[in-house]
Amino acid sequence: MLSESTSFDRNGGNVTIPEMVEDALEVISQDEEYMKCVDIDTKINCVLCNWCGPGIVVDYHIQKIHENEIMKQLTNDWNITFTLGALVQEPLWCSRVLEYESIFYVLSAKYEEPDVFMATLTSHSTDFTFKTGSITVFNKTTGEPFTWEGEIKCLSPDWPYTKNISGLKINLSKLDLMPQIYPIAGQPGLNDVHIILFARLYN
Repeated sequence: MLSESTSFDRNGGNVTIPEMVEDALEVISQDEEYMKCVDIDTKINCVLCNWCGPGIVVDYHIQKIHENEIMKQLTNDWNITFTLGALVQEPLWCSRVLEYESIFYVLSAKYEEPDVFMATLTSHSTDFTFKTGSITVFNKTTGEPFTWEGEIKCLSPDWPYTKNISGLKINLSKLDLMPQIYPIAGQPGLNDVHIILFARLYN
């Protein structure tokens, strides 16, 4: 029997069994007729780029293409910074991929005019250990916390256009991030306004 660490030489380099399986899945996923026959043709949008493909290879795509963007942790909590400038310019969601115990989770944030800030925590996988999580953001001046805690759901196929997303939703003005009440796209200094989200996973 071949162990998981078994590797073969391919074009002068070592390739492990998991990598060979992932490569095979990538090739198979390009055959749309076959994917429909085996009922695994559901397409998922990558949260980090414009790629869209079968759900079974999303993790493979992220690991292969966005390896340097994955935020790995040895503990089950993160503090992730988003800039207000990026949120104002992005009409949909800004996302970060978090990896814990070999599972990908997605922390996303969004700004909606005139005064709404939202954040959500989801997973790419249907088989993940941590079923609940929390997101906390603090008022810049007083330190008052605003927290959401709830079920971590799988990323839906219609992401990032999904509606009725569970997560944190507050008035942006409650965070006292800037003197002006409402930010405007292109306004100077927005990239210097940081929103730090504290995310945690629970069993």
